[in-house]
Amino acid sequence: MMEQELIREICVKEGNSVLYDIHIGGIPAYSMIRGLVRYRIIESKGLPIMKLRSPLNGRAAVKSAIVSFWQFLKLWVSGKKYPSIYYAFARVDKIGDYYLDKFTDPIIEQCEKEGNYLILDYGRAGVHPKPRVHAEHIIYLDFFSGLSRVYGMVFHGLFYHKFKREFDILFSEIKNAFGLDLDKTAIVRELAGDSLYVGFLQRVFRKVSAERVIGPARAFMAAPFIAAKRQGMKRFELQHGITYGETVLYSGFRDGMIVPDRFLAFGDNKPSDVYGIDEARIVDVGWAMPDYLDKLSYDGLGFGPKDVLVVSDPAVSLPMLKAVTRLAKENPDRIFYFRPHPHEIITQEHRNLMTPFPNIKIQDRSINISIVLHEFNLIVGENSTVLYEALAIRKKVGRLFFEGLAPLYADDGDRDCFWEIRGQDDFAAFVEGDVSEKKSRCIYSPFDKRKYLDITGVSA
Repeated sequence: MMEQELIREICVKEGNSVLYDIHIGGIPAYSMIRGLVRYRIIESKGLPIMKLRSPLNGRAAVKSAIVSFWQFLKLWVSGKKYPSIYYAFARVDKIGDYYLDKFTDPIIEQCEKEGNYLILDYGRAGVHPKPRVHAEHIIYLDFFSGLSRVYGMVFHGLFYHKFKREFDILFSEIKNAFGLDLDKTAIVRELAGDSLYVGFLQRVFRKVSAERVIGPARAFMAAPFIAAKRQGMKRFELQHGITYGETVLYSGFRDGMIVPDRFLAFGDNKPSDVYGIDEARIVDVGWAMPDYLDKLSYDGLGFGPKDVLVVSDPAVSLPMLKAVTRLAKENPDRIFYFRPHPHEIITQEHRNLMTPFPNIKIQDRSINISIVLHEFNLIVGENSTVLYEALAIRKKVGRLFFEGLAPLYADDGDRDCFWEIRGQDDFAAFVEGDVSEKKSRCIYSPFDKRKYLDITGVSA
């Protein structure tokens, strides 16, 4: 069963249950774990999933936790007020000598001139790359996120007994709906930690008199959105990619505790009913990143005009590499730079596929994709938002339709923007063609500072 159909079926089963009525420790229990449940179902059907967790860097995690505790202690005794709370995306990009979150930092640069804001940063696997843009406003979340996990591990038994009735209903409903036998202890630990973490965030928001919380990716924003809702704050989600249809993140029931007040889109793109929020609450504020890049100067990366950038995702990396090895064999004079998804762990299986081909290399994904795209004339992939980013700057973009790859289109008219590559003949036509042969397409609108300020209530 294709993933789209499977997600639709999952949503129907969820809707026929009472899963969304269950609250444990002051949080909507199933809404907090439904991604875990959905991925488990998808994986059980033999479909690939994206694993978001990276191996923990123990030394970095301990150091970050100590820094985090010290930062929050200073914040607590300072008594300062911060109306705006920004949540940095876990993945930051390198531009020149600095790292930044491409979703929040460019907006902050234009719209938070008074400095009355905090950036809460949970890093990735204990690591916070430095130096960071707006570092003086950043507070690490490592201490309290780690403390919440420890709390869940140590006190999950007590937490279960306190909410035994609710947990028993939750597990029974999941079993009845999906036939799944989940690791109940892991679920109790997760929800116990979430309950503590949400309560901590709410106290922080209250302490600094926060009025709004802003950040990308609802999966990462669930806890701060719940805390902000309980605190009576405004909540804004920044669009972080193009969504085509049914997704684990957005499809199905829209929980009022987690769905934001406004979804701030980076462009006027269709379809717009795929982001798990009423379309009337979606506002196109534009994309601030180009304004930030225009102020910078940076050296070229040294790629050649015949080089090909291959944009991948964890769910398709194996078929993507199989397709690329075929192309690399047929085109030994071209270098194919394979760019994994930033969340992806390159496995030995991936490396074994690439090793026989000296013209397949891994592209440094720590470098911001906007800079990388400017360096290439030829970009190929399957469904990544990066392909639309490449179109926005009038690059030649191909979509691979072989070795099991099955691209989708945000709009059927987008077919006229891409080269469809089903083998060597199509690839040859792609590299020899002219960008003028395809329609232009830009997913981004210019950033509208005034609209952003009006909607969020931020005082520039």
